[in-house]
Amino acid sequence: MKLQRKTYRMLTILWAFFILLLCIIPGKDLPSSNIWQIDKLAHFLLYLILAFLGLAAASSMFHKTTWLILAACFFYGFAIECIQGLFLTDRFFDWNDILANSFGGLVGVGIFHLVKKYIIQQLKV
Repeated sequence: MKLQRKTYRMLTILWAFFILLLCIIPGKDLPSSNIWQIDKLAHFLLYLILAFLGLAAASSMFHKTTWLILAACFFYGFAIECIQGLFLTDRFFDWNDILANSFGGLVGVGIFHLVKKYIIQQLKV
């Protein structure tokens, strides 16, 4: 089990780094798309995966771990938006991105707990 948690920890760190890299790409280098929903869906999915991996990597499954993962997703997304707004050209701070990130994190936590519950039920059978 420890090897598995170490693997999930590494995946979580790599995924967070991947998110950062995607979010600091200059705006002019991004594919042009006027479809608002695709951008928000991308934010949603990135943070859904981040929350799921974060919980899988957690060494404990206490109730507060879920809240810590949700808070970490929110603050990580908020920090990246601040970096975009303050330090990057062609990128800007967007509350809608933070909302999509947060909702993705929330759904990721929910999916993790559903999968965990299903696996526990299968092991009991």
